[in-house]
This record gives sequence, C-alpha cells and structure tokens, in this order.
Amino acid sequence: MGHTNLEWNGGISVACVWCSVSFTTCPSKIKGGRGRFCSRICASKWKSANYKGRKGKRLCGDANPNWRGRSVLRPCIVCFQLFAKPTLTCSKECGHKLQAIKISKEGNGNWISESKWLEGNYRKLIVLDHCNRCPSKRKLLVHHRDRNRANNATTNLEVLCYSCHTIEHFNDHAIKDDLLSL
Repeated sequence: MGHTNLEWNGGISVACVWCSVSFTTCPSKIKGGRGRFCSRICASKWKSANYKGRKGKRLCGDANPNWRGRSVLRPCIVCFQLFAKPTLTCSKECGHKLQAIKISKEGNGNWISESKWLEGNYRKLIVLDHCNRCPSKRKLLVHHRDRNRANNATTNLEVLCYSCHTIEHFNDHAIKDDLLSL
C-alpha cells in the first residue's frame, strides 16, 4: 500500500473535513467512503460534533432509540419485589435462586423423573453423622436394608461405616455359599 505499491502514483490530494488541512490518500479509500480525515483525532472530533440527536441533543437515556429503559417498574420473577433494572431479577441473590430453580427437577431439560434422581442422590436424604451400629465416624456409607437399590425410602436407608457395611454383605455371601453347597 502507498509508496511500496508499484502502481502508486502519489495518491489524491484531499482536504480534511474537520480541519481543512490538505493530505494525500488512496483513490480506493475515497471510493469506499473513507479517506475524509487527516488523522484519527480529526475523525473523532468530527463524530462527536456531528453525531448528536435531534436539535443538537445527545442521544442519551430515553432519547436513544437503543435504550432498554429503566424507568418502567416491574416485579422480580423470584420475590415479586418491584425494581427498575434491565435484568430478570432484582438482585444477585434472586438471580442465584432463579438459576437453582432452572437447573433442578422440572426446570432442567435433562430431568427424567423423581425415582431416577433418587437413584443417584439417595445419600442426600439422610444425615451422615456416625455409623448406626458402632461409634465410628470414618468412611460412612448408605446401606439399603432390604438390599433393593431402587427403594430409596428413608426408612430403608441406614448409615454404616465401611467395616460394618462389609460385615453386613459378607454375611449375605456366606449364607448364599452355604445354600449353594447343600
């Protein structure tokens, strides 16, 4: 471009629209609607002076056609408190609550059913404080009393430590082995 181009013949002399200083520019810039200013400073000064609203007013706030509007009070979709922001909720807290609603159960597009959710989250239904058979508080597991993993009723769930759980299921296998040997 410019003087490095073999076909460059010095360009066209043009007067700056803002400061009227003469400068040279490429014919292609003029053809494309550019090349009217001698510098970026002149271009920004011209834009700030000429891009105003009707009758010299700047397009700020309600006068701007792209204004989303803060003047209209509307209720928050979580707590129903009136607010004037261009957001869905009145605060971050309500936004977090709305997000929690969207990703849980029926608000989630991946939600299948309550029983399917309980299959993976039954551990959240009971408090894992200590083992129900010994005083241990280490390596706590949730045990299904009737051995049916689909039955996630809280009456069927029991908190056991790893040792007690192993003993519980060891007894099951020992009984099966005795029955098979007969």
